[in-house]
Amino acid sequence: MEEDIRKQGILYLQQQQTFGKKWKRMWSVLFRENTCSISRLEFFECKDGGVIRLSNCIRVSEVDVNGCPKDTGSFLVETTEKMYVFAADRNQVGDWIHKLCEIAFPFPPPQKNLLQSTKMQ
Repeated sequence: MEEDIRKQGILYLQQQQTFGKKWKRMWSVLFRENTCSISRLEFFECKDGGVIRLSNCIRVSEVDVNGCPKDTGSFLVETTEKMYVFAADRNQVGDWIHKLCEIAFPFPPPQKNLLQSTKMQ
């Protein structure tokens, strides 16, 4: 069975160094869960390696970080174990956040309470 790739492209991962922070450029692939695999974000070309299990995700949000790579915007992926700060091309940040949220938090938005809507009419 083929994996369900939802998005792929270059992301930068902020890494803590002895003297400050640096950004590591890497190829990243976002997979949706299927019968043979979990939903996850994998990133390559990084010695820390990377797989973030999206079932452990608590929050995905845009963040304002100083020192991002040129022409990028940043976002946070927080899991039960760790916080990751990524940067993506400015035109792609919103799409990365949207797709990550769609997979990590697959529940539909709450529907209007039927009692409330009938009272207003």
